[in-house]
Amino acid sequence: MCVQYPQAFRKGSAFAVQFHPEATINELKLWSATPSSAARYQSVGLTASGLMAEAEARATEQRAASNRFFDLWWANLPKSITDSV
Repeated sequence: MCVQYPQAFRKGSAFAVQFHPEATINELKLWSATPSSAARYQSVGLTASGLMAEAEARATEQRAASNRFFDLWWANLPKSITDSV
């Protein structure tokens, strides 16, 4: 965890995150295929194919964590918001 640069925070019922918990494997494939992504990965010693292999291996775990994240967020919203949906 990086204290200097938080990756997520909450203020009231709003969450802000520096990642995409909703992203699917297909979206990750599209994002990782761009030339700018390849350059960023390479600059830190990674490859798109290596990242995709790991993402695919962790897809079930990631989806479960994403669902927990959104379920907890929804459960903590004010009742006035959830009742209106």
